[in-house]
Amino acid sequence: EGYRWPATHLKIYLATRNQPLMTAFRDAVKAWNSTGVVHLTWTRHRCQADIIAETGDLSASQATPEVGVVTTQLGSTRSEYNPDTHALIRARSTLDAPHLEYTSRIFRSEVAQHELGHALGLAHAPQSSHSVMIPNNVRTGITKEDRQTIRLLYGSGD
Repeated sequence: EGYRWPATHLKIYLATRNQPLMTAFRDAVKAWNSTGVVHLTWTRHRCQADIIAETGDLSASQATPEVGVVTTQLGSTRSEYNPDTHALIRARSTLDAPHLEYTSRIFRSEVAQHELGHALGLAHAPQSSHSVMIPNNVRTGITKEDRQTIRLLYGSGD
C-alpha cells in the first residue's frame, strides 16, 4: 500500500458489453461503496473516468509458460501514479472473459472486487489473512480486514 487516490469520490467507466462481467463490476462497485470509505460512481464518458473496467483475454498477453506449467490469470489491474506524491492518476482493471465464462456470479464478483481493490491502491494480502486481496484465492468478498485496510489507506470516510 501507499499509493492512493487524492480523493475518495472516483468515476468508473464500464468498457465492456459482456453482460456477466458487467454485472461483476457493478456488484464489486456496490461492495466497495458499502465500506463507506470510497465512493465510486459510473460515468458514460471514458475521458472522465479515473478507473476503466474492461474485459479481455489475459492469456493472450502472457509469455509462453514453461512446459508442464499452467497459469491462469482471472484479472489484472494496471495503475498509473505520480512517483513524487504516490497519488494514483488512473487505473484499468481487466477481467479475463474466457476464464470467467463458466464461473458463478458470486465468484466473478469476488474477482472484480479483488481487481478494483488494486485500482483503489490495495496490494496483495498475505496468504494467511482473510481478505479479498489474497492472490490466486479470491473465494471471499470484501472482509472486515479489507475494510480496515481501506480505512487505513483513505481515512474513515465521510
